Amino acid sequence: MNYSKSIFALFLFAFFALTSCQKESMTELTTTPKAATERLSAPENTVNENVFTQLRLSEEKLKAQSRNKSITNIQPNGRTIYDSTVGATSTWDATNGACVKGLGDDFKGPDKLFMFQVKETQGVITTHQLTLGGMEDDLDLFVYTLKYGEMSACKGKSITYGLEDETLTMQNMAPGYYLVVVDGWNAFVESAFTLDLTYSVISETPPATSPTNVTIASFGLNGQKIGDFVQTETLAWTEFLTKGVTHDFVEVSRDADNVYLRDDSRGVNIRLDLNGQGIFYSDDKGASFYLYDIFSTSDRLNAYLAGASFYKNNVGTDGVFMITEFGDWIEYTNDAYDTQYLFSEVGRDTWSIYLRSDIRGVNIQLDLNRNKVIYSDDRGAKFDLYDITNSEIVTFF
Repeated sequence: MNYSKSIFALFLFAFFALTSCQKESMTELTTTPKAATERLSAPENTVNENVFTQLRLSEEKLKAQSRNKSITNIQPNGRTIYDSTVGATSTWDATNGACVKGLGDDFKGPDKLFMFQVKETQGVITTHQLTLGGMEDDLDLFVYTLKYGEMSACKGKSITYGLEDETLTMQNMAPGYYLVVVDGWNAFVESAFTLDLTYSVISETPPATSPTNVTIASFGLNGQKIGDFVQTETLAWTEFLTKGVTHDFVEVSRDADNVYLRDDSRGVNIRLDLNGQGIFYSDDKGASFYLYDIFSTSDRLNAYLAGASFYKNNVGTDGVFMITEFGDWIEYTNDAYDTQYLFSEVGRDTWSIYLRSDIRGVNIQLDLNRNKVIYSDDRGAKFDLYDITNSEIVTFF
């Protein structure tokens, strides 16, 4: 095995589109990495996509992209695929493959292509799992999104050492068509293999958020999102409008179905009706009316409220990023040296806290939506550094 393959993932930080189609966000999926430091730089995009293409259109465009290469349709919970890359051509490699770009190997090995469909589901949590096994040489497994029949973003990958099975588990995939690539990490790697795709329903979708715990309410009219009401402190809320306008409120009270907000500076009252999924306006001049539809709510701890994020790294060491009473942040690492780093807070939005160490030229993003600690520096590196295991509110007395 090429030595570069064991160290590639520390510096994963770029996305590359494979065709002229528009890039889409890449979502990190469950993988088994070749190296303990492997991370994917993966902005979160969990909104279900529309089905962009019909199967025939996808197949014909992909064949044109891959020099008329055969593409096998596979069915979830269907028969095991027995195939081989021996004698096949190389369709995509490190120069044009979003899943393999920058990994340290050329991935010019012969590859095989497969395609499967994810159908629309309602009210359930689903899992698709791909397993690549039965290999005589080290093949790897990649999944790409298809848009308009063309290969788009990398949706997941499994890269392990040697002949160990490659397994890729994907939950709640957006409806549409996906391309599976079985590839060798260099031009001399080819092998027979088996491929299985399984589909299962894990559970029903969890019930709606309890109104008394809501911290975010997204709203709009006529199906068009206009903004969010976000709880930013214990009794403080901010209305963030998509045009950049903000209004601050104080939480007056809550009951089983409502959150009551007040803006004294404008003499305005807001009632978030979390049962009826509506927002009501009233003011000191006597006006009172229905204002917006509530599209969704969340009881998750958002980034405005968080003061500590605990993490675990790829070798099992844990640590925490924690705010101090002076507004700075300290990273405490539970290692042999009890390492500490000091950061300044440079900004927050609904789901992220942004930290900066000028001395080291290092930036940290605590992404509470994806539960990732994202590293970047002044040399251009950017990658997912740690998994956040828990975030908490910090109160100073």
